[in-house]
Amino acid sequence: ELHLARKIPLHYRASDGAIVHGYLSLPPGKPAAGLPMLTMVHGGPWASFDNGYTSLVQMMVNRGVAVFQPNFRSSVGHGERYMSAPGSDFGNGRVQADIIEGVRYLVKNGVGDSKRLAIMGDSFGGYSTLLALTHQPEMFQFGMALSPPPEFGSVLKTVAGAMPKEAERLVKVGFDLNDARAMESIASTSPAANVAHLKRPLVII
Repeated sequence: ELHLARKIPLHYRASDGAIVHGYLSLPPGKPAAGLPMLTMVHGGPWASFDNGYTSLVQMMVNRGVAVFQPNFRSSVGHGERYMSAPGSDFGNGRVQADIIEGVRYLVKNGVGDSKRLAIMGDSFGGYSTLLALTHQPEMFQFGMALSPPPEFGSVLKTVAGAMPKEAERLVKVGFDLNDARAMESIASTSPAANVAHLKRPLVII
């Protein structure tokens, strides 16, 4: 246990004034500012990271990498209002901004080397990784996306059409599949529609 890094709970103010939560894990005894930093995005997106043991986090920290785990808005565990705050804004909008602004907050405050940033996630986290590499093509030097939907809106429509209970769940979390403007925003800003902007190495699993 003495060799494990502690998950440090943190919060930061997003550009719209809201407080966003997350965790930071640092290699013991190393200057935070010079570290490569991995942003790990959870799936769901209606899920969350907690302060428990995560094997991948500990492996990366053991190898000298800082790990940032944002609990962006739509994450559970911070109240219903926090979870439903994004509504249908799941393109390159509010949810993605919470993640990107968290990385910028940490770098600005002396955590991580801005020239050695990576991002990864699976499912929704993989989608977020693709969004990051297509909309912030110079920010991250590497991305790894596991099971990523290249266009989130069409996936939700397919799931809702096949599973009525999931359609009901989307309504409860504030996502409106009938909001044409929101669905168009998700489609037009999707990784699939912006793949030409991709510059950095990307692994898709």
